Amino acid sequence: MKSFIKQKLRTHPRVLRGAIKVNRIVGRISRQAKKAVPYGLRQYPDLALHGDRVLRELFPTLISKLHVSSFIETGTFKAATTLFIAQKQKSLPIFTCEVLKEHFNESRWRLRKCQNVTLKKLSSPTFIRELTEGGRLGTLPFFFLDAHGEGSEYLPLVDEVQKISTLKKAIIVIDDFLVPGQPQFGYDVWTHNKKELPLDLSLIKGGLNSVSIYQFVFPRYDADDAFSDAPHDPLRGHVLIFMNAADEVQEFFKAPVARFYTLEQRPTSSL
Repeated sequence: MKSFIKQKLRTHPRVLRGAIKVNRIVGRISRQAKKAVPYGLRQYPDLALHGDRVLRELFPTLISKLHVSSFIETGTFKAATTLFIAQKQKSLPIFTCEVLKEHFNESRWRLRKCQNVTLKKLSSPTFIRELTEGGRLGTLPFFFLDAHGEGSEYLPLVDEVQKISTLKKAIIVIDDFLVPGQPQFGYDVWTHNKKELPLDLSLIKGGLNSVSIYQFVFPRYDADDAFSDAPHDPLRGHVLIFMNAADEVQEFFKAPVARFYTLEQRPTSSL
């Protein structure tokens, strides 16, 4: 039946255009209806860190075992990851930003009881610049970069990494990243000059400097390790970058979660 309808639509362009228009109108009405639902009546599945069990173990391990001094997130969205960290680390200073008004307002409501969270309505490069210049992050800040400017010619990630690289020491996790040799991990692409470029180390090398020492840690697990039968996002790639933190890398690889990761030593000149 569906194939019959599709065939009829293809042979009648005016009907097809009308169907597309109706579909857009229905979608717009549906989105507006969802916005009208009070925050307290909305359902929020626990999809922090994509629902990935390995990541959900990794973040608390890094924070506790390595004595992380602050947690910084770009792209709050609906605050799932922010809440996850805030509930596990109630005394850790947490800073997060969201540039879209709709998501910012919803996140502000969800985070209203989290006294250790600072939420800003700023672009991610501006947000990170203010934090790195403000001296509020402590001796080992942990950055979770998840605002990649999808659909834009501008890739904020390079400026974010560059600003972080002015610090003495940091741990950086970049989400939606290409994992070499591990095709089970999904990743984002950046469209530049009409070319789709995978989000990988070559794209961020402009933000790295030749003075700091960077060590790159990549995941090496599959969906069975990450997910149960509960609803979850697809398996997404990420990279851990330890900047001037060689001792912390050694400590990390003593943790149980490290069995899912591998270390790559690469000079920045080779990226």
